[in-house]
Amino acid sequence: MAGVPFDVLPNLGTPETVLLSRVVIRKEREVSAFRGEVEGILHSRAHGLSEKLFRSWRRTVRDEHLVVPSEPQEGVFDEFRKQAAQLEQAQQQLSRALEGELASARRSLFILSRKFLPPYLVFAGGGVRDRVTRQLQYSDAPHSPRNKQARADERHLLLYLQRIAAKNDSLSEFGPGGWARVDNSVAALTIHSKPDIAARETFLERWTAHGAAAAVNADPETRAEIAPRLHPDGRLDGDHFV
Repeated sequence: MAGVPFDVLPNLGTPETVLLSRVVIRKEREVSAFRGEVEGILHSRAHGLSEKLFRSWRRTVRDEHLVVPSEPQEGVFDEFRKQAAQLEQAQQQLSRALEGELASARRSLFILSRKFLPPYLVFAGGGVRDRVTRQLQYSDAPHSPRNKQARADERHLLLYLQRIAAKNDSLSEFGPGGWARVDNSVAALTIHSKPDIAARETFLERWTAHGAAAAVNADPETRAEIAPRLHPDGRLDGDHFV
């Protein structure tokens, strides 16, 4: 096997943040359901609330930032209050988890990118190569403020790192990928693994040769040095090409 191992990817994950995000989403749905019930009661004539309390609850169901009145303390109003408190707690837990895991993931992103991405840049275009090289020069990036451009740069590095660590690419060192031989006389699977890159084979694919030939043919100054060849679909008949 060659290339970047799969196990670099968990270092970029934020599992606790993902888990708590699902909890927050579920709590938001529950609060939304109770909000609808409270709003239905407020629209009825049987809510039994004072004018002051009625206005407070109406602001609560209309405002995304929940400030829940302390009364009444029974029925749907009390359930709504409990769910709103649980939502606030879940949001605070999510914020703390995101802050901690994001810092760790960003640190790992730059460490792993500096380790694995530079050899890959030989396959990148000039603009991409310059951009990634510039991004990898930021030694203090995990501690710098994250503006729009910083987030875009980090996403760019993450996509490249994910590509070389997770895509099955057997024709380069940026695996993981490998060749195997099937031998019917062998009853069990035998693996002779070697560290790093066991062997290399370098060759030009057809499209690169065609591209080089097209570039040479497009230069008028090379025509005097190009050896003439008979077209494979024709033949010479006397002084005529058929």
